[in-house]
Amino acid sequence: RLADASSPPSFDEKAFETDRLAKDAQAMNEMSEVATQEFAKLRTPWKWRIRKAVWDYLEEKNIAQFPRPVHHRIPNFMGADEAAENLASLPEFQAANMVKVNPDTPQRRVRHLVLENDKTLLTPQPRLRT
Repeated sequence: RLADASSPPSFDEKAFETDRLAKDAQAMNEMSEVATQEFAKLRTPWKWRIRKAVWDYLEEKNIAQFPRPVHHRIPNFMGADEAAENLASLPEFQAANMVKVNPDTPQRRVRHLVLENDKTLLTPQPRLRT
């Protein structure tokens, strides 16, 4: 039987969320594999050791916030908004006319502060492949 054309299709929120989480997990696994391969090529593998140590610490001490897990991303953390306020108080921030801020969740407040202070905001497109 055909659905009534006048009624909008129903939205299955649970299915959508399940699919979204599965795709996010797949993307995280793929990024992890690429990172592992790239790590082997690095001249400065110490950066990845430091990043991994910080990611592990944030998860272990439960100071990471959504989205989790924090590995292979700029992690959101308790105190991110306070860090943004501290950044905005720096003379370099105050003197800048244009500020580049990544689109990651912990930097949301920084983006707001840039705009609130009538500065030009530059935000790169996330996961843009060239």
